[in-house]
Amino acid sequence: MDVTGGSADNGTAVELWDCGDGQPNQRWTVLAGGSDPAGSVYALGKCLDVSGGGTGNGTRVQIWECNGSGAQKWVVGTDGTVYNPQSGRCLDATGGSSNNGTLLEIWDCHWGINQEWLPPQTGVLTEPANVGAKCVDVLGGSADDGAAAGLWDCNVGQANQWWTVSPDGTLQALGKCLDVSGGGMDNGTRVQLWTCNGSGAQEWENGPFGELINPQSHKCLDATGASTENGTLLQIWDCTAGDNQRWTRPTQIPFA
Repeated sequence: MDVTGGSADNGTAVELWDCGDGQPNQRWTVLAGGSDPAGSVYALGKCLDVSGGGTGNGTRVQIWECNGSGAQKWVVGTDGTVYNPQSGRCLDATGGSSNNGTLLEIWDCHWGINQEWLPPQTGVLTEPANVGAKCVDVLGGSADDGAAAGLWDCNVGQANQWWTVSPDGTLQALGKCLDVSGGGMDNGTRVQLWTCNGSGAQEWENGPFGELINPQSHKCLDATGASTENGTLLQIWDCTAGDNQRWTRPTQIPFA
């Protein structure tokens, strides 16, 4: 599922395209609706939207400034459907085509293959649990090697807070990997962004209490000093299962 041409303009169509490696216009985040089963689905800082709030079969799907309307509410089903409650219809690849450029629309739910969406377990936004509802942020939005990772207020759709879990165990944002500086193994070693290189400094495993464990150092991703302030740097530290080492991962889906 691809935002046509990578444009973030309101009204840009959503279509099928060959899956790219981490392309921002194919990285979709599902933001839960709290007690409401319907949430929003967004990419490039905009929401997946039924054009004009339409409810009829064949109404095109696009991206649009997030506004909380029913045209932007979706229920991602365990059966693979993506359902818009306002229209009572499902996200659909037009005509059952799988060709590049096939536009997406809403249509009566029929559970056909062109309404089944498979979310690989890759895209996530990593967010601390119980640490002031702050997000893991590449500070300053810099993609330079060595850019610091820290806590910051969560900003929906901000690229420097979008983290993808790769099958190789890396956590990636802005095309680079979350990295233990210098491959260090001591308490207090800073965590940063760095070009992905397959080293142990860039591998992370899930712990039993929400930790992110670096197997090379046998230490956990840690918010320094248990602070919840914006700009708090991240480091590795002996695993304590403390709140400043527990991380939740909202679902981000690169729909295929």
